Amino acid sequence: MSRVVPLVLLVVAVPAVAAPVPKSLKRTGAPSLEGTTWAGVHEGVSDLGRIEYTFLPDGKMSYKHANGSTYTQGSWKQEGNKLYWECNDKYAEFDLEFRDGQFEGNAKNVTKKQWKITLTPIEKK
Repeated sequence: MSRVVPLVLLVVAVPAVAAPVPKSLKRTGAPSLEGTTWAGVHEGVSDLGRIEYTFLPDGKMSYKHANGSTYTQGSWKQEGNKLYWECNDKYAEFDLEFRDGQFEGNAKNVTKKQWKITLTPIEKK
């Protein structure tokens, strides 16, 4: 009997440890940004407020300030969980990484100002 118990444990435990993780439990990577709009919160830059960034095909983008002003002078690039974009011929540049359903990272501009930024998805209506 003493040999049966370890054998039973081995038969039950090994398949449980070796079983693949179901897709629903795996952490997924960043979603493709093309065609999506995200709300940007800029920490430490009081004059920017919330900006909505729309990531268009071919690396083009538009962004809309809280006052309604909309601009298209920017480009973006996504590589897996990493996101880079620039606005106004690199007047400002952004480097972010996807974590826990949002993008978080750093921004800087030509005046050497630096700040944190977080992007959260805006649901389509």
